[in-house]
Amino acid sequence: MKIRISIVILGFIMMSSCDYHVIQQEVLPPIEQDVSFSTDVVPIFSAQECTNCHDGTNPATSLNLLPEAAYNSIIGSGYADTTDAAGSVIYYYPLPTGTHFKRYTSQQAQFVFTWIEQGALDN
Repeated sequence: MKIRISIVILGFIMMSSCDYHVIQQEVLPPIEQDVSFSTDVVPIFSAQECTNCHDGTNPATSLNLLPEAAYNSIIGSGYADTTDAAGSVIYYYPLPTGTHFKRYTSQQAQFVFTWIEQGALDN
């Protein structure tokens, strides 16, 4: 009897120890104003510490997100696709649900997405 009780208790402990954290991206209303690369998008790269690795000195990545080089690096690398904003690497890779270890907030992702949808201008 003690063995059965022990097995039941052990089973209960094992089943209750599972904890799943499902990350869902917050759905925000569309941004209605023009998004500026220099004032709305570039500050995101510093705020999320993207420039710690993507600063032009890391041989493992050719992407340079420092303010003076970010636009040419993103466009030159093909990371922003104005025909498919959702499929743009600079948008989807660091999404809150993305695979990169540094991630945008939902609001930051919305700004990057809108900037690409608006033509990925150097403004």
